[in-house]
Amino acid sequence: MKNKERRVEMSGGNGEQKLSKKQLRELKKMLEDKKGELEGDLNLAVAGCDQHCDIADRANKESEVRFSIREKGRKREELAQINLALERMKKGTYGQCQHPDCESGHISFLRLRAIPTAPYCLTCQCESEGRKR
Repeated sequence: MKNKERRVEMSGGNGEQKLSKKQLRELKKMLEDKKGELEGDLNLAVAGCDQHCDIADRANKESEVRFSIREKGRKREELAQINLALERMKKGTYGQCQHPDCESGHISFLRLRAIPTAPYCLTCQCESEGRKR
């Protein structure tokens, strides 16, 4: 590791540390790993119930299918958020708060490590949800 790690300019934040290339690589790997996992999950098919199922089996299977559909919807949304984050990386805007009125302009590495798809810094996220930080 180099003593003076080159910083990638991510925003004009108020003196806050920018994401380093190492941090960006770590976050990109997290996003790509999760993307692969979700894509694999979404490709799994739910086995159907044949004509020999009784009413209880059929009802159970229908319940499983409805749950699977809801779960797939959540996974598709998460996959879409990952793709948006990867696109921001390509554009060089990853790590910048997407809120137009953000004062810091910067999303902390710790927040991105916890939620790599986060489009807002913690302050702006709390404000958008009507909470105080």
